[in-house]
Amino acid sequence: MLLKAVLVVSQLLWSSDWCTSQLTDIPPPSNAQCLPFTSVFCKDIGWENATFPNLLGISNPQTIESELSLFSQLYTTGCSNALVYFICTLYYPPCSIESSFFVTLKPCRELCQYVNCTCDATVKSFGAQWPREFHCSNFPASLQQQLCYPGTVDVNLFRDKIVLPNITGFDRPDRVYRCGDVVTTPTTEQPSSMGTERPATQACPVTQLLVGNSTPGYTNHHFSGYQGCGLPCDGSLIYDIYYANTLEVVNIVLAVISAFLVVILIFTVATAGIDHSRFPYPQRPFAFMAVCYLIINFVKFIVSVSTATGSLGGCAEDHQFVHIKLPNSVTEGNDSLQIVCILKAVILYYFQMSLWIWWITLTFCWFLAAKLKWAEEAIQRFWVLYHALGWGIPLLHIILTLSLQAVDGDFITGDCYLGNVNTVALGVGVFAPTLVYLLIGIVFLGITLYSLYDIRKQVGSPHQKGQMIKKLIIRVSVFSFVLVLPNLIYLLLLVVEMIERANWHRYTLCLSATLDEQSLLEECSLPQQPTPVAFMTVKTIIWQLQALSVFTWIMSKKTVASWKDFGITIAVRGKCREESIVSTKDTTTPHETA
Repeated sequence: MLLKAVLVVSQLLWSSDWCTSQLTDIPPPSNAQCLPFTSVFCKDIGWENATFPNLLGISNPQTIESELSLFSQLYTTGCSNALVYFICTLYYPPCSIESSFFVTLKPCRELCQYVNCTCDATVKSFGAQWPREFHCSNFPASLQQQLCYPGTVDVNLFRDKIVLPNITGFDRPDRVYRCGDVVTTPTTEQPSSMGTERPATQACPVTQLLVGNSTPGYTNHHFSGYQGCGLPCDGSLIYDIYYANTLEVVNIVLAVISAFLVVILIFTVATAGIDHSRFPYPQRPFAFMAVCYLIINFVKFIVSVSTATGSLGGCAEDHQFVHIKLPNSVTEGNDSLQIVCILKAVILYYFQMSLWIWWITLTFCWFLAAKLKWAEEAIQRFWVLYHALGWGIPLLHIILTLSLQAVDGDFITGDCYLGNVNTVALGVGVFAPTLVYLLIGIVFLGITLYSLYDIRKQVGSPHQKGQMIKKLIIRVSVFSFVLVLPNLIYLLLLVVEMIERANWHRYTLCLSATLDEQSLLEECSLPQQPTPVAFMTVKTIIWQLQALSVFTWIMSKKTVASWKDFGITIAVRGKCREESIVSTKDTTTPHETA
C-alpha cells in the first residue's frame, strides 16, 4: 500500500504495525538513512527501522548502545512507565521511507512531559539534570497537529496502555510509576513541590519559564500574570504550526517590503530636496513625514535582514527569554543586546510619534489655508513652533516610555518596541496615541476638504481655478486615504491583539508546563491558542504600508520635470567646470608652469 501524504497518528502505536499510518512527503535529512536496527535497550518498542544519524547526531550503533546503557540506573527506579519509549525515540527515532516519502518522528512534547512528570525528581536526586537535547521544548506538540511520535493521543492513555518493557541485563523495578502517582526517591533532600497546591504568591509556577537571577533584569520579567516568568525565545512555544517553516520567509518578505519602501522614500525626500519651491507651507510637513517614514523603514529593513539570517534581535544574550520591561535599573545593568534593543525601540517609537505630530501639523496648516484663508507667509511665520512640537513632543513620549520600562522584544521579527509583551504598554503607549493623533488629523482634514469643496462651488467648476481646486481635493483625498485606511486597520488589529493576547500567553504558559504543573494551573482549563504568525505578519506590513502616502503626493508630472531640470543643472555645471579648467590651463604663463 502506497504511503500517503499526511501522517496523523490517532492512537498509541505500540505494535509493529505502527508504520501503516500515513506519511507526509518530506525530503530526507542530509545524509540520513532509514535502516533496521538491533538493540538490547530498545528491543520491544514496536518499530524496527530507525534514522541514522539519530536525533542526537550519533550514527554508530555501538556508541548508541553504550550511551543507552547509562540509563540502566534510571530504568531500575521505575520512575516512568513511558521512559523507554521516550529515550528510544531519541536514540532510534522511528522512520519510514517508500519512494519519495521519507519521515523521521521525534518524540511528542506531551510524551516528554509525561516522562518528566515523574522522572524529573528522580534525575535530580542523582545530582544530575536532563541533557539539553532532552528538554521538552525541543520536540513538536501533537496538539498543534505536528508530526511526532506517538501522535495525537489522550494523555490518560499513557497511563493505561504503556507497559515498561523488560530489558535483558537490566533489573526490572518492583514498582513502575505513572504521572499522577506519588513518587518517592532515595534522597534526603526536601520532597518535590510537584503535586502540591500553588502558593498564594504569584511566583512563576512553570520551571521552564522561570528566569534565573543570573539574567540581567530578571526581576522585571513578568509573563501571563506571574512574576519571574519570561516569554521564551522558542517559537514552537509561542506561534502556531506554521511558525517553523515561515520564520525565515516572514522576515525575508518584511525585508523586501522595507527595502522597497526605503527606495521609494529616498526618492521622495530627494525630490523635496532638489525642488524646495514645491513644498512651501502648508505642504512643507510632507518632507518631514517622509524623513520619519524613511528612518523607520530603514531600521525595519536592517532588523528584518538580521533576523532572517539567524539573529534573535528581540531576545536576551543567552537566547532563552525575550527582552521584557527595558531598560533595567542601574543596579541590575543592561548588557549589549539590551542596549541595542532599547536603541531600536527609541528610534522606531520616536519617529513614529514625530510622524503623527507632523501629520497633525500638516492637516492644521491645511485648515489654516482652506478654512481661515491664511496666506503662505502667515502660516510659515510659526515654523519654529511647528518644529518645536514635531521634534519635542516625541521626546516626552520617549522619556515616559523609558521611565516606565515599557520596551519589550519581539521574537519573530526581532523588533523592540512598546507592548510586544505588556498589554498595558500596548494600549497606553501605542494604541491610544495612534488613535488620538489620527482622529485629530482627520478632524482638520475633514474641515479642509469641506472648505475646499465649498470654495470650488463658489468659483465654479468650468473656471480654471475651480479645476485646480478639484485636482487638489483629489490629491489630498488620495494621500489621506493611503494614510488613514492602513492605520484604521492597524488599530483594529491592535484591539484584536489586546483581546486575544491573554489566550496566546496562556497557550505558551501551559505548553511550557509539565503535566504536574498544568494540573495546578487554573489557566490551563481556560481558552488558549497559539499566537498566529499570519496575524502578526499582516499587522507589521499594514503598519509599514502607510509610508506610501507621502509618495502619492509627488506622483505627478511636476516630479518628472523637477528631476529633468535637476539633471540639466548638474550637466551644465559639469560642463562649465570643465570649460573653466581648460580656460585656466590656457591662460597659465610659462613661468607659472615651470
